[in-house]
Amino acid sequence: MSDIVPAFAVVRPRATRAGSPDPRPIEDVVAELADQRPHGAVPLVGPPGSGKSTALAHLAAAFGDDERLIFLDEPAVEEIERHLADANAHPDALLIFSAPPTKARRAYEISLAPWGFDALIEYLLAEHHHACGSVIERLGPAARRLWSPRLATIVLDRFASNPEAHDVITELTAHVDAALPDAWFRQAVRVYCLTLLLKGSVSLDDVFLQQVHAECGDVVRPLLRHPTVQLPLAADRIAWTLST
Repeated sequence: MSDIVPAFAVVRPRATRAGSPDPRPIEDVVAELADQRPHGAVPLVGPPGSGKSTALAHLAAAFGDDERLIFLDEPAVEEIERHLADANAHPDALLIFSAPPTKARRAYEISLAPWGFDALIEYLLAEHHHACGSVIERLGPAARRLWSPRLATIVLDRFASNPEAHDVITELTAHVDAALPDAWFRQAVRVYCLTLLLKGSVSLDDVFLQQVHAECGDVVRPLLRHPTVQLPLAADRIAWTLST
């Protein structure tokens, strides 16, 4: 389980609940839920890179004085059970914990919303005010799609720091490559991505690719979960193989 340090997010997290599909500020969703269901455990769900840890830190800052609410980031099942047992002595306690999404949406779960155009603007105005208009213009149609917050911040930072940046995939690939030690390892990561796309996972018996996963570092490893990153790296590997 990761420790939560209360901190307001640069971009205010937005979320939905079952039966309420329109995204709202997450603190509004939690306040409503705390009034409706004043006891138990509520999962905060979202795919990799959706900002679950950031959202929990934001909630911890927003509700720092509310003793009813307990926030846990990636807890083990035993940790959830322990907090629920402790909460039995406090009938108003509500536990909110991060979890991966499931196929069947649970009645009380909170789902993080991806970033849209307004979130991109909010981030740029906070972090790169001077470059906001230029970045949005160079993003073109990509600015109107839905984004993983993790990938969005990388792309926006790179576009803001480089006035010549115009292509999202180029910038994401360059970000990954810059964090890898050498050309050999960059090719190894491309093999890893190609394997993920072809097989869905990397076999535990594949010692080489398991080593690549372990050694690619905390900057790169989370990015390799995203198809938007996997696809161009895998395509690079195929092109490299065909050219040799």
